[in-house]
Amino acid sequence: MSTEQAKELLKKNGYYIDNLWHVDDVQQRCYCTEEEAQEVLDKALSDEATVGGIFNAIDYFISEEEYPIELDELIKPLR
Repeated sequence: MSTEQAKELLKKNGYYIDNLWHVDDVQQRCYCTEEEAQEVLDKALSDEATVGGIFNAIDYFISEEEYPIELDELIKPLR
């Protein structure tokens, strides 16, 4: 399976795949092995501040687009 096929499979299953990180993103900033770069990415992308920032951004854009948050908000226009 090619990288593009794998990305399409993930996308079809609900994953956002348009912002993926690669070991090159780390190795362009320092000298390290591919395994060390994977460790850096894992730590950076699973860091509490990073994850919290992403959820804050998700909440912000949900609010900006005025998407309903509660099921009642979604059903209300139908009543």
